[in-house]
Amino acid sequence: MKAVSRSFGKKGQVLSEYAFMLAVFTLFTVMFFVLMAAFSQYGARLIGLVSWEPSPPSRSQMESIMNGTL
Repeated sequence: MKAVSRSFGKKGQVLSEYAFMLAVFTLFTVMFFVLMAAFSQYGARLIGLVSWEPSPPSRSQMESIMNGTL
């Protein structure tokens, strides 16, 4: 009878780990679809907001920072 009670505790742990992993997978899936929807609707604008292409004045300032002369 003691073996049955020990086995029950392990089953509860496995069930809780499974439920946690299912919740994490569901969260990742929902976030993936939210990001895909945002990029399909506002793709160019979002990429423009996070991308950076240095113009010639800022490029020279960036190079002087990298060289340690600024």
